[in-house]
Order: sequence, then structure tokens, then C-alpha cells
Amino acid sequence: MNTNLQISLKFQDVTAVEPLLLISTLDGALHAVNKKDGLVKWKLDEDPVLNVPMESTTTIKGLVQLHVELLKSTVF
Repeated sequence: MNTNLQISLKFQDVTAVEPLLLISTLDGALHAVNKKDGLVKWKLDEDPVLNVPMESTTTIKGLVQLHVELLKSTVF
């Protein structure tokens, strides 16, 4: 039997009980929220996809200051 056909047959058996909105947050969590009433149905805690160092030299303020210094030293 064709593999695609098997997947289609299995997919036909799936029905949505309630409309859910999936929300991924910066801390790595995935939340399922009911679209109608806004209630959280479940939450999956995972590590974030992107980790940002929190040292003072790599904060946004530190990066902006570094960028300004680089611009001052660059001759156009």
C-alpha cells in the first residue's frame, strides 16, 4: 500500500475537539490556549531555542555602546 495513502487514512481519523492556539515563548515553553475562552489547556517546558549571554558586555546597552565606538573610529 502507498505510504502517502496510509498517512491520509490515519489523518482522516483525527478530529479537532476544540480550536487551540499554540504559543511559543522566549523561555522555550509551548502553550496550548483555547481560542474561544483563552484558557491554557497545557504547557510544555523546554529549553529555549536561542540562549543569549547575560554578561554586561553583551547586553543590548553594551552592544550599542560598542557599535557607537566602532562608528566613531571608522572613516567614511
